[in-house]
Amino acid sequence: MSMFNKKVSLYTAEQSRAIDELALERLNVSSNVLMQRAAQFSFDVALKYWPNMNSVSVFAGKGNNAGDAFLFARLAQDYGIRIQLFMMSDLSELNEKAKLAYKKIDLSSVQKELSFSDISGDLIIDGLVGTGLRGAADGPYDEAIRLMNETNIPILSLDIPSGVNASTGAVVNDAVMADITTTFISHKIGLYVGKGRVHSGDIKMDSLGVPNALLSSFPGIELSLFEPAQLPPMAIDSYKNRQGHLLIIGGDEGMPGSILMAAEAALRSGAGLVTVATRAEHKSLLVSRIPEVMVAEADIEDLSKSYSKYDAILVGPGLGRNRWGKTLYEACLSWDVPLVVDADGLFWMAKEGRPVSDTVIVSPHVGEAARLLGVDSSLIEQDRIKWAKEIRDRFGAIGVVKGPGSVVFGHKKISICEHGNPGMATAGMGDVLSGVIAGFVVQKIADFEACLEIAVLLHSAAADEAAKDLGQRSLMATDVIRFLPRVMQGER
Repeated sequence: MSMFNKKVSLYTAEQSRAIDELALERLNVSSNVLMQRAAQFSFDVALKYWPNMNSVSVFAGKGNNAGDAFLFARLAQDYGIRIQLFMMSDLSELNEKAKLAYKKIDLSSVQKELSFSDISGDLIIDGLVGTGLRGAADGPYDEAIRLMNETNIPILSLDIPSGVNASTGAVVNDAVMADITTTFISHKIGLYVGKGRVHSGDIKMDSLGVPNALLSSFPGIELSLFEPAQLPPMAIDSYKNRQGHLLIIGGDEGMPGSILMAAEAALRSGAGLVTVATRAEHKSLLVSRIPEVMVAEADIEDLSKSYSKYDAILVGPGLGRNRWGKTLYEACLSWDVPLVVDADGLFWMAKEGRPVSDTVIVSPHVGEAARLLGVDSSLIEQDRIKWAKEIRDRFGAIGVVKGPGSVVFGHKKISICEHGNPGMATAGMGDVLSGVIAGFVVQKIADFEACLEIAVLLHSAAADEAAKDLGQRSLMATDVIRFLPRVMQGER
């Protein structure tokens, strides 16, 4: 979106290699020089975060990642830091660049030919497997990764945590759980999505002197950030109907909380009017908690006559998986009105199909995405972006696959949400998100796809701000609603 103040592009492993090759060609610089710059940047980061380190355990594979690790070891030696070197291969197996880097180490003061039980020191350097990993890190590599993770020693991974697929973020067996990852020249998709995001820790990136313009010819995926400027100012003569009227359908017996949170989130996002169609017994609760909301009993006949007066419909929060919820979802199938489908609405979409509307947004987590596509959730984890596109292509809907590095998929582009934290793994968080999405859709703050993306960014950014005050463990979905106004006003 052109209105974004910040843009970062993410690339696959193949694109990253092509960018590296282009940089060597255009800049007339040797790969050894770039390797030295990568090692220097990584060492500078290590000094900043662990200024008192006296000894370092360096793990090296056999490719360029090992070369970075060897050069890091040499820089550490020059600084008076003791080195333990764990090599996963013989010298004869190293590639030529790694061999040259190895020869720069002062071997007279290095502890090597060690067993993994000897891991010690103030920091571990992970130079086992870089962006070339395609399957699993197996054999001795897998054992090394497991033992590295079992220590209480902080880990700095070079370019990408070993075991993480740089293109997808997938982890097949295990992967290094890095405290910091230093990455070079280009941002890799795998650092920001799914398991890769979990394993990468804090990501520090250096261009190594490669100008950003050189990357512009490669079609990357956008890493998106929320900025208040993404929200247009409200018109001075605005009124509630211009701000849009949202209908929320859901709240089966014992589940009024879902629609309550979705309704409040929609209102806090700026929706002018919100009507909730639910079980009759929930009406008084809703009005007492949110007097601004209008409540009606979910009657199929009444809804089928009146649905066209709403600017959008959100179906699913607390909808349930019984006949009541099924009947309501089936009614939505013939309604040609913008629709946001979440929670149990996605359960029924997997069974009954997609509504006829040209404008449908879905917001599944990994399990719901797997149900929509009829595959195991472990497959979704292996390549969230691929399966997000499959949902779009199969159902003709746009949406978001929620989780670490949420994947926002539209017809025009794919993007990754930069915000979010583990505290969001709590009941009601998805209901709040669907309320924000639907609230933006009825307001028409931007085009349909942009409404989705901005809502996802705002929701996660608000969760991050709430976690700063309350801590991740204590974060609740309603806390995120309270922080929406602050983030929209730029109070961060």
